[in-house]
Amino acid sequence: MTAATAEPAVTAAPASEPGVGARVAAGALVVAQGVLLVVVARARSPRSAAAPRWARAASALGQASGAAVAAVAGAGLGSGLTASPLPNQHARLQTGGLYRLVRHPIYSGVLLASGTRAAASRDRRALAAFAGLVVVLRVKTGLEERHLAQRFPEYADYAPTVGRLLPTVRRGEDGGGSRLPRRRQPA
Repeated sequence: MTAATAEPAVTAAPASEPGVGARVAAGALVVAQGVLLVVVARARSPRSAAAPRWARAASALGQASGAAVAAVAGAGLGSGLTASPLPNQHARLQTGGLYRLVRHPIYSGVLLASGTRAAASRDRRALAAFAGLVVVLRVKTGLEERHLAQRFPEYADYAPTVGRLLPTVRRGEDGGGSRLPRRRQPA
């Protein structure tokens, strides 16, 4: 689920192959993410937990919104989409669309969907799995960003202007707030 591809996109610099250690770490992170998501998904439903109607509705909205964000961001990556934090051979640096708001919108969507599911279930295992998922995705984004920076020199300019998982709010030139991060102006 690499932050790579769609418009505006930048082509990759010649990529060096990740080492064995990076590939093993990437595989372990993907497996851990999958296991934790299964635990959250298998939590008892909010209905069986006797949650109030508003909580069930909020959970359903959060899960649907998170799934939609992840799906839209994933579709924007096209053939560059991979569960691995290591960019594949089709990857292109994506800085438009949802990637203009956050560097990892797929992970943001996954966390929104799984977090609302775990919270509404009130299942301790699901809540613990969600906490573990937050840690795994934090580590996964760190590994991914190191490899994106190696492959795409432009990543060093893009990353500081956009939040990792949540949009950043920057103050505008006039001192007013801005909902979208500002692009750096050439010197």
